[in-house]
Amino acid sequence: MLTSAGVVAVLDETGSVTFAASRGGLFPPRRTSDQTANPLVRTMLERRGEGGIVTRNDAHIRYSTGGTSNTLYGQAAWAGDRMIMMMVEEAAPWLSYSPPRDGTAMFGKMQVEEHPEPKTRTCEGCWLVKHPAQFDIGADVCKECAA
Repeated sequence: MLTSAGVVAVLDETGSVTFAASRGGLFPPRRTSDQTANPLVRTMLERRGEGGIVTRNDAHIRYSTGGTSNTLYGQAAWAGDRMIMMMVEEAAPWLSYSPPRDGTAMFGKMQVEEHPEPKTRTCEGCWLVKHPAQFDIGADVCKECAA
């Protein structure tokens, strides 16, 4: 099960997609699309017949438009003559730590005020430092001194 945006794909022995499904904001590769430009697929094709699982942190999806996805965490293994491949943007279950990559955030940086309101104020009557809630709006002395 994918816990973050990702793709599960089945490829044939030439590196072409026979099935793909996605989760999150990632689009799956088109059926029959050539994925041999993906470093994960290329490594799997070179190690064909050796068995085992291959893990790469520089995988990507090659789309039919010529573009590629963001860099993904990927893992693949052979099942007979089919390659089973899983790629995710973050939180890869097979890695102990796989944070989001730079530039993949859904939102930009948080807006910060230039001059935030002070966390404390000094009363001009008793000269004690107090929380702003202890002052009436616009008052220079605290509520205790004003009473």
